[in-house]
Amino acid sequence: METVLESRPDLLVLNGPFLDIEHPSVLNGDFEIPDSAIPNPDKATLKDVLRYHISQPINQLVAQHPSITIIIQPSVRDAINKHASYPQDRLKRQEFGLPRQASIVTNPVTVSINEIVVGINSLDILDMLRREECVSDKAKMTNAMARWGANIISQRSFCPDGSVVAEGEEDSEKVDILPIGAPLDTSFLKLTEWLNVRPDILITPSALTPFAKVLNSVLMINPGTLSKKRGPGTFARMTVLPVTITDEEREKNDVVAHKLFERARVDIVHI
Repeated sequence: METVLESRPDLLVLNGPFLDIEHPSVLNGDFEIPDSAIPNPDKATLKDVLRYHISQPINQLVAQHPSITIIIQPSVRDAINKHASYPQDRLKRQEFGLPRQASIVTNPVTVSINEIVVGINSLDILDMLRREECVSDKAKMTNAMARWGANIISQRSFCPDGSVVAEGEEDSEKVDILPIGAPLDTSFLKLTEWLNVRPDILITPSALTPFAKVLNSVLMINPGTLSKKRGPGTFARMTVLPVTITDEEREKNDVVAHKLFERARVDIVHI
């Protein structure tokens, strides 16, 4: 949050999981929260934990930077989300004490921000495509990240066919905790498709190496994860310059492609 206050962005996108169901503290129910932060400590729930660790810092941020817009997207790994399968519905903002500047969206979602179409997906689809990919020797010479990203864009879907797999293999000796994977609700699979428009920006966080690439005129960003098991992670900072329209284009009075990828800069910042 200190970094956000220093840079004072117009938009902040936060992808889940916020309370990772595989985190040791969530598994053990071992949280350090002052009694004063919870009205009734004996009846505390995970919602109270999220209000203290997530909602409270966001409210403090908004108090110092009231013009900011915050987009919050849950994950299939979020312990607070009742809908564990993908795609996921939005959560109720009022239940978590979030300010009006913050919006909780579905997973995935497509939003329009100042005529820029942004697609956001919390599912680690890149890693799943990596596991399921079959390539020849010639294809191996191309950039792997570009191949996986091109699959998403060419199929016009946040969840390309055949990409959802478990995130690990079951260990016969350790059956207490199995990998979460990505439970898929096939009856709502149409919600993951890009039916009307292709996004200008595609934000798809992954455990793989962070990157920002232009693929088929789509600026694809993998910001990485804010925290890792062994230390801090990464995030993406994006700057978009205004559109420059020539006098000739104004006289034609026709639709002009804004070509976002030509006037945007993305920095992958290591914490």
